[in-house]
Order: sequence, then C-alpha cells, then structure tokens
Amino acid sequence: MSDEKKLPGNVNPERREFLERLTKGAFVVPAVLSVMMLNQKLNLTTANAQSNAL
Repeated sequence: MSDEKKLPGNVNPERREFLERLTKGAFVVPAVLSVMMLNQKLNLTTANAQSNAL
C-alpha cells in the first residue's frame, strides 16, 4: 500500500488493526472466490467430457 492510503494518526489502534485486516480481506476474498469458481467450472467441464466419452 502507498503512504497516502495510510490511515490518519488519530485512529485508535484497535480500529486501525481492524481496518487493515478488512482491506487485506477485501483483496483475499475475491481471489479465493474466483479460484473456487474456476475450479468448479473445470470440474464441470471434465465431468461433461467424461460423460461424453462413455
């Protein structure tokens, strides 16, 4: 993160920690979801290919 995105100094430490976790989570959650959805799509295509091969 760049310095201009840092929280102001008057935010209390607990809230600062929470907000930092929240912003990290905001990046991690969509990445995990997209990987899971991609995996699901791959599972469906391989299952479809297997059923067509029978």
